[in-house]
Amino acid sequence: MLGWGGALVSIVTVAQVQAAVQTDLDSASIQRLLDDAEAEIAARFGSASSRTEDFHIPAPRRRIWLSQEAASVTSVKEGATRNNLTALTVTTDYLLTEGSRVIERVGTGFQAEVEVVFVPLPAQQTMRNRVAIDLVRLALRQTGVASQRDGDHSESALDDYQGERERILSGLLGGRRALA
Repeated sequence: MLGWGGALVSIVTVAQVQAAVQTDLDSASIQRLLDDAEAEIAARFGSASSRTEDFHIPAPRRRIWLSQEAASVTSVKEGATRNNLTALTVTTDYLLTEGSRVIERVGTGFQAEVEVVFVPLPAQQTMRNRVAIDLVRLALRQTGVASQRDGDHSESALDDYQGERERILSGLLGGRRALA
């Protein structure tokens, strides 16, 4: 989450990571790993406090699916082009339906370009926290070698760090947005 001056402000604390992950790293090092995880989450999925989703609709549709459930909708705008969007009014022009995930246009279909700004449900924040901690856990396990040996003890590292990272991040998708 971006704070004052654009600096990243952690939502997960170092203490939460230390409680969930066994490590002897100092707090500053854990914070750097946590910042990296949260920056990746924000870059891919938007801010934890507010999210904007843009839709290009090739043919008139009455419904659009958000990528996650909304606690509230801040605004819905539509237009023929991205540069010419007009704000819609809740209940008169659109409704939030089906578990707070579907925006339904009242009386007509959406125009070609739609922008929805909404606040995700708090449950989504719990998932973001879990994913951030899992990304830190993965980074701590990553050694950069396929296997290592210390006396009689040997250990194999994850063969596919990037693939595992993508798998963890995909936990936030919660289903792809769709049009109907």
